[in-house]
Amino acid sequence: MIGPVVLDTNLLLLLVFGTTSKDYIALHKRLATDFTYLHYELLVEWTGRFSDIVLVPHIVAETSSLLRHIANPKRRSIQATFQKLISSTIEYPVPSAMGAARDEFQDLGITDAVILHLLSLNEMAPTLLTIDQPLSNRANALGYCVLDFRQFMD
Repeated sequence: MIGPVVLDTNLLLLLVFGTTSKDYIALHKRLATDFTYLHYELLVEWTGRFSDIVLVPHIVAETSSLLRHIANPKRRSIQATFQKLISSTIEYPVPSAMGAARDEFQDLGITDAVILHLLSLNEMAPTLLTIDQPLSNRANALGYCVLDFRQFMD
């Protein structure tokens, strides 16, 4: 097992929906266009190789907003899965000001800038697992450990 992994919002969303029910992936318009249950299983396999999943409040908030785009009673079960997942991860509180102070903030936005700041912290040294190409490219250019999940999807 290797160190911690940071999941981007899209992969965290896939993890929550797939964990709740494989059928729910196809019900979310953001997930249905890019992912199947096989991608979820691949994500579980990859995250299982890491010691912990690390989140920042920005990823949690974005994911929470996106997972609510489904009607009850499915939403309740998805929320329950998300609640359990949050309690089993490490949440690292990176202040928004740290992300906003980065040059990448202008191009990538606050969440991705905060993720890049997290990757720069030597005591954490997580790997980023993402499907976000601009984020992946920037993290690679900065010398951070990053895996583009799309390369495993074929």
